Amino acid sequence: MKKARILGLLIFLILSFWTVSDTAPTRQKFLSSDITVPISTTWVDVTHFTSAKISLAYCEYASLTFYVKGNNAGCTKDVVIKFAAFDSKRDKWDTIAYYTENVTANGTTAVQKTIPLTPDVERIKLLSVQNQETTSGYTVDVNVSIFIK
Repeated sequence: MKKARILGLLIFLILSFWTVSDTAPTRQKFLSSDITVPISTTWVDVTHFTSAKISLAYCEYASLTFYVKGNNAGCTKDVVIKFAAFDSKRDKWDTIAYYTENVTANGTTAVQKTIPLTPDVERIKLLSVQNQETTSGYTVDVNVSIFIK
């Protein structure tokens, strides 16, 4: 009986001094990886690739990182990347872009661009990727990741 009391007191003391960190765990996930988009083409979710759907509920901070690399030294036009938000009232993904970002290709050099994202939507996914190059053979490789804390 005395051992049970001591054990109970010990558990109570441990739990009362236990502090939970106020920082959420961080995680990074690719919304899409290794998408090769042909010239003058817009690739969309489900038809050409499958985007991860990321919850932004209860996160303190989020950022998007874009990686764009042309497959020809002459690639210099923008790659337009659009995102959709989830509308929980309709229980559907919006078809109009929630956020759009342009990343300019720099030949065969990989371009990385990171932007902060205001986590004011419940969920986000990659909606479309558009290659604005018009010269034959000027495809671009695109990766998009999200960092959440």
